[in-house]
Amino acid sequence: EYYVVHGRHDDPQAKLNALAGWVSNFERMHGRTPSLYIGCVRVGISPVELLEHMPVYIARSEQLLILAGPELPAQHWCAMECYTWFAVGGRIEDVEVAIVGADAENIGAVVSAFDA
Repeated sequence: EYYVVHGRHDDPQAKLNALAGWVSNFERMHGRTPSLYIGCVRVGISPVELLEHMPVYIARSEQLLILAGPELPAQHWCAMECYTWFAVGGRIEDVEVAIVGADAENIGAVVSAFDA
């Protein structure tokens, strides 16, 4: 139901904490655990295979969850995932964002990283 976009170079523990907090809120609101496909964590699959399959996984997802950390905007793969979301008919209304490292200092770093 959710395709998860995350920056490979963002702090893994901070991403896990952001995802756990988001899942906890989802469970509280919906009374169930969400189904997630986390992009770019497949081991043993080539980048070409990832690129071939990514549009299929995204098209099958009902919503997009972006784990927004300070390194995410610099990751071309993440930009491609977001572009693909919209290219296959995804709507902005179906995009959710969870800030990675949600303290005042990190939120400022994330916002300034997205400022173009």
